[in-house]
Amino acid sequence: MTLVDPSGYSWLSQVGRSLHKFNKKYGRTIIALGIASAFPPGYAFWGGALSSYYSSGGSLKAALIGGFTAVAFGGLHADRFTWGGIITHGYLGGFLSVAQGGSFKDGFIGSAASYGVSWGGKSSWLK
Repeated sequence: MTLVDPSGYSWLSQVGRSLHKFNKKYGRTIIALGIASAFPPGYAFWGGALSSYYSSGGSLKAALIGGFTAVAFGGLHADRFTWGGIITHGYLGGFLSVAQGGSFKDGFIGSAASYGVSWGGKSSWLK
């Protein structure tokens, strides 16, 4: 019994509290990413809807927005980089941001930048 710390301040208790804080803060996000990535490309709506539903804590509105957003962005992807793709992603991001109560400018910039950066490491984007 000399190795037991009944006060609850041992290193094992501290590790447990740290893991609990991490899970409370990031657990839903990690599980939602797992749900979304488990669906094949043809089921983008369901992957987006279920992951949004779970990460929002059960909001049907978030599930519908997430599902339609996944389908909309999934339909825009091409096999190669185009400047039109940046503009199109920007407009779609702007409209979806407004639909969710945000600003068009922020949605446009975020989506356009995301599309542009995603092609940065690929050698085919200059063709």
